[in-house]
Amino acid sequence: MKKIDIAVELYQKNAGLFRCPICLEAIEIMERSLVCSKQHSFDLAKKGYIHLLKKSMDSDYTKEMFQSRRASMT
Repeated sequence: MKKIDIAVELYQKNAGLFRCPICLEAIEIMERSLVCSKQHSFDLAKKGYIHLLKKSMDSDYTKEMFQSRRASMT
C-alpha cells in the first residue's frame, strides 16, 4: 500500500478532528483532498501529508543564494 493511500485511510478515520483553516467548517475526504462545505480544498502530497497553512512562510533563502550555490557546484 502506498503512503498516500495509508494517509487517505487515516484521514478518513479521523475526519472529525479536522477543520478548514480558512472558514473553520468541517472537512470531508474527497478522493485525495480535504474539502470543506465552502469548497476550500487541500490536496494530499504524494507522501501523505497535507499543507494547511493559509500562506507560505517567509524564507531566509534568496534566489541569489541558490544561484551562487549552483555556480559553485558546477
